Amino acid sequence: MKIVCNTELLSTACQNVQRAISGKTSIPALEGILFSAKGDKVRLTGFDLDMGIITEVDAKVEKDGEIIINAKLLCDILRRLPEEKVTIETDERMIVDIECGQSNFSIIGIKSDEYPDVPNIRMNNPIEISQNVIKNMIRQTIFSVDSTENKPIYKGICFDIKEGEIKLVSTDGYRLSIRKEKISYNENELTFVVPAKTLSEVSKLVSDKEEPVRIYIEKRHIVFETENYRIISRLLEGEFLDYEKVVRMDGKIKAKVNRRVFAESVERTSIVTNEKIRVALRCVFNENSVKISCNTSIGKAMDKFFADITGERIEIGFSNRYLLDALHNIEDDEIMLSMSGANLPMIITPMQGDSYCYLILPVRLKNE
Repeated sequence: MKIVCNTELLSTACQNVQRAISGKTSIPALEGILFSAKGDKVRLTGFDLDMGIITEVDAKVEKDGEIIINAKLLCDILRRLPEEKVTIETDERMIVDIECGQSNFSIIGIKSDEYPDVPNIRMNNPIEISQNVIKNMIRQTIFSVDSTENKPIYKGICFDIKEGEIKLVSTDGYRLSIRKEKISYNENELTFVVPAKTLSEVSKLVSDKEEPVRIYIEKRHIVFETENYRIISRLLEGEFLDYEKVVRMDGKIKAKVNRRVFAESVERTSIVTNEKIRVALRCVFNENSVKISCNTSIGKAMDKFFADITGERIEIGFSNRYLLDALHNIEDDEIMLSMSGANLPMIITPMQGDSYCYLILPVRLKNE
């Protein structure tokens, strides 16, 4: 194989593909990027047996071929090359020569036939959604994914697609995030769970523009395709939470609050807590105000702000982190809080429409 590429373009592509490469593996081939050169393109593939990232870069291909090159070593070299063009050439001994200006490197490659097969997904009947929309939907739900191994299915985000609508749902057992959008897909109903790790990489590779990302689904795998990248991932198996039975919108206590004011009040009160001292915030909703207080071994804090409240007085405890995760990922200025009792969840929704819903379980308060 012999190729000549733009150094910056190749470096960026390698760094992005490297995200699909595991740093902990006993298989040397999986530590590398598979280069496949043909025509006027070079294809780069990274794969860790669960997720793969594939892209193509324009190149002057002087000799077709395939080889695996260690990803970390290659990325480190490309980032430091001095000139605009880089030449990569391999020989029958799997020696990879990299030349750029006065710089020259010779490293050992691996035969391409040692690379594992990447799942071959049929690319038909795509679900299309704007890249900026899917990026926001992931951001507004991924923080609720379970970070433990207690229930593996909760380590992903559930996609629920039906009747021209797509919902992303995540939970860790203590909170629930739902984000929905209208789409033009009106085929069969689909429900599947995508690993959070995959979606984190998707959100980094899609743009903030309105160009579509195409999603292809098979029984065990999914593909996200943009104009430059293809992300292939296995799906998580198991039974996800029946979230529609959990979310009840008939709360007797309603509070219309300014999201920014609420978040700032929580942040101020949380100053007397830290990672070692996690104490629930005491929230009192009464008449036209919300009082938030906290009492820890560090000290006491209390804050109060105006809100439009209907229903009886309620005193309820919440994790400050769970509140802030939701409030920081909502873009609306005004939001609606719904509650039914001190031991029942609080539900956060928009003032108009139903594009998102956040459910947070309360924390039992100790008597002060």
